[in-house]
Amino acid sequence: REKKKYLFIITVFLLLITNYYFFYACSLFSPLYFIYRYWNIHGELKGFFKEALLLVGYYLIGVLLSGVIILPAFLYVIQNERVGSFGSGFSYKDLSVYYHLLIAPFVPSHTYIYGNSIFEMPDHNLKEICLYSGSLISVLIPQFLSDRDKIFRKSTVILYALLAVFTFTPFISSLFNGFSEPCFRWFYLFVIMDILTASRYLKDPELINRKNLLYTVMAETVLIVLVFLLCLSYRSLVLADYLKQILILGVTVLFVIMAGLLVTGNRKAVTVLCFVELLLFGTVYGIRSIPNGLSKYDYEHVTGVLADSGDPNYLNTYLDSLSEGNDREFFRIYVPYNSLYWSFSHDLSAVYNVKGLMTYDSTYAQSFNRMRDIAYDGVVDVIDWEFRIEDRNIMNFLSTRYAITVSEDEIPFADYEIVDDSYRGTLLVSQNNDCRPFGTTYTKNMTYEEFASVYKNDTGLLNEYVITDADIEEYPDTQTVSAYDVFYEGNHLSMKIDCEDGSFLVLSLPYDEGWKVMINGEKSEYFECNGGMTGMTVNAGHNEIEMYFVPKGFKAGAVLTAVGALTLFTLIIIDARKRRKV
Repeated sequence: REKKKYLFIITVFLLLITNYYFFYACSLFSPLYFIYRYWNIHGELKGFFKEALLLVGYYLIGVLLSGVIILPAFLYVIQNERVGSFGSGFSYKDLSVYYHLLIAPFVPSHTYIYGNSIFEMPDHNLKEICLYSGSLISVLIPQFLSDRDKIFRKSTVILYALLAVFTFTPFISSLFNGFSEPCFRWFYLFVIMDILTASRYLKDPELINRKNLLYTVMAETVLIVLVFLLCLSYRSLVLADYLKQILILGVTVLFVIMAGLLVTGNRKAVTVLCFVELLLFGTVYGIRSIPNGLSKYDYEHVTGVLADSGDPNYLNTYLDSLSEGNDREFFRIYVPYNSLYWSFSHDLSAVYNVKGLMTYDSTYAQSFNRMRDIAYDGVVDVIDWEFRIEDRNIMNFLSTRYAITVSEDEIPFADYEIVDDSYRGTLLVSQNNDCRPFGTTYTKNMTYEEFASVYKNDTGLLNEYVITDADIEEYPDTQTVSAYDVFYEGNHLSMKIDCEDGSFLVLSLPYDEGWKVMINGEKSEYFECNGGMTGMTVNAGHNEIEMYFVPKGFKAGAVLTAVGALTLFTLIIIDARKRRKV
């Protein structure tokens, strides 16, 4: 409306490079919201397409600017098996979803998600229903139903009706979640729409219909109580088991009543109410019992496994100090999920640079799906794209040198020695004596078909055979040797290896087409092997290996960014010339 096209372009660019899910959902919602706003501003749709096309053009400039980052990321993400696993059908099987959806706009459901909730479901994607934006907003939203502006009233009814259809339909919810499984991440759009709608009446309290307000407070109170009891009955639960949730709902009802009484009165009182509500429900989420009955002292020490205050690289520095030469090697560590990671997400390994054995979603290399196919039970945790490696042979193969555990019973290695019995005050650190170095040579090989049919996917053979469908030659049965002076930083990896004869080197590095491999200064071919890892032929004698990674699509993305920047620059020049003429 105010022609701030450069702000729009920058917003598109920033949103795309920071959050794919939010950008994608916003991109689907924006055409609907544009029609809604255009209709409200102009009272008709005449001239709509001209302004819409301009906005689409600015949108595309923002997308082009992000090309150097987003194109490689896109080509990587589409390999993820979650893409295309979207839900089908037009209804959810568990009615708990609908009960929760009906009550979620009026209660702070984030306070009991993953806690003790009558709406609890095994599918974590469907339980994350967060539609709450405060009691003040909840009592003001229905005001549009009695708004004196007929165009605003009609258009808002239509838009909310569409959002309701999207909400209750698994297939459409999947589309909003990036062609993945049904999920309610996109509900932030719903929350934003609620706030925008309510802001109309916060800005001008004279527009508030008091009768509508009274009915809203009464209806929300009845709905909260009724839906809770109906879901309780539907799931045959005992009321006494959900006293905490009842308390939260009771407090919410009080806030709804106070918001209804104060909204047309003293502005300061309304502000205080909102602040108190935010403070209360913002902190309740963090007040939870610590799992496994551990003390607060233990909790603080264990969370320090991931990061120490002021030094997020504390753990890696400590591990390098355990043995001379560790700083010139690459190795992984085992941290038990149940006793140490607790409720931490699997992808915190990436966040804190913990080279562990757990990962989640798009943070793992897609080639590792091959390892999942080889040993599903020893690799996959709960869902196909959530890995928690527990297979001892795979741990050895992936260069797992250390384990950090609460007790000796949790140490997963067959042959180990405890090198520290008081790390962070209470934890054990053990060294795996069967750990395969990051790069070792192999002299025997087989195909994946042989591995599956003859050896029944015996994971112990990962440490003895090259398993690949690539055409590689046989090598003499000489002594196995390991790479040394392993250095890695940024997109660069280097190492050295000395062989009596030519051999085949297997790295515990996930395979990716983006690597450029140089051996003794000459470009070398490399292959996928051993469950999605990287292998290459090395020469007799001394080998200096340099590897550089450039993600697929990076060069094409750089061209797109250049085109976007040039277009934006041209647009700025045209606008500047127009201003001079004026």
